[in-house]
Amino acid sequence: MARKKQPLNGEIGFFDVDSRELSQDGLGLELRERVKPIADKLNLLYDFAYEHQLMFVFSTCCSGTFLKKDSLDYVLYIPINEKGCSWAKDLEEYRYFYIEKQQYGCPRINSERSAYNFFKYNKNALKLFKKLKIKKWVVFGNGFDCCMRLACLQLLEENFDLIVLRDVTAPAFGPGKTGTEENKKKILSELESKGAKIMTVKDLFKKYAG
Repeated sequence: MARKKQPLNGEIGFFDVDSRELSQDGLGLELRERVKPIADKLNLLYDFAYEHQLMFVFSTCCSGTFLKKDSLDYVLYIPINEKGCSWAKDLEEYRYFYIEKQQYGCPRINSERSAYNFFKYNKNALKLFKKLKIKKWVVFGNGFDCCMRLACLQLLEENFDLIVLRDVTAPAFGPGKTGTEENKKKILSELESKGAKIMTVKDLFKKYAG
């Protein structure tokens, strides 16, 4: 898929953390059960990204059904175990990029070994963000108190500008434990203190769609 001229001139990219997985028929993507309450807003964002030809990075929850390399021909697969960057030669042909995560097949082990840590296990993940040369990323998705929070913190440490959509998140552990509204506010405050801008979908569209 050839990259077309971007109406937003590469000003922003989208990073969807763990909202989707490979569909049961293996022919497309479907939403994880946990994000279905925010499905309408997710679909608005997906349509916006398509309309404006944005660079779009995404991943799948450690307990979800991962994409396989070449499973979707419009998606460039960013592998964990490839030491080189042979995938980088194809960047200009794609707008959608899938980050492979670590997966141990057991939720408990995934948690104990921090399989959700994008940048620890997949050294190509950070290389991808740097090679795309987009400074500002709009982040939303699943596992706000776990995968999404950690991904945001690591990108902020690398001096990327982030917009975090507070109304397009789902907690990793449901409404209990760290998935409470109180903890969500603490995480948003933490990210904001480190430089992230906190917005809603309405705010985003007002700013970038006019």
